Parts: sequence; C-alpha cells; structure tokens
Amino acid sequence: MFRVAIVQLADWIDQLVRERYKTVRRLAEAIGMTESGFSRAVKAGTFDVENCLKLAHETGQSAAIVLEMAGKRH
Repeated sequence: MFRVAIVQLADWIDQLVRERYKTVRRLAEAIGMTESGFSRAVKAGTFDVENCLKLAHETGQSAAIVLEMAGKRH
C-alpha cells in the first residue's frame, strides 16, 4: 500500500509540473523546499506531513487527498 501511495504522489506531482509549474524547482520553491530535497522526499516516500499540507495549500488540493497519496493517512 505504501509503495502505491508513493507512485500516486509522484504521478500527481509529474502532472502538476507538466500542466502548471513547468519545472520541479518551481513547485518545490513554492512550498519552501529545494528541488533536490523535494525530489528525494517524493522518490523515497519521506515527504513529511508539514510539506504535504504545504503542497495541498499551494495546489488547492484537499489536504486529506495529498496525505493519502503520500501514505500518511492510516
């Protein structure tokens, strides 16, 4: 289940980058992260709750959905 969540989050972020932010750096900076830290956290599944909430706020997505995609909802 956790691995599926990581893939869902990564796929959603890829879509956001393509359609809205144009680069991972822009999205990462929008939530106060570096590009490398952001990319590592997404790939490793270590995106923390605080950054999930920032991502939800920045993108207008439901916090519950972002937390679930990141494997943070049990």
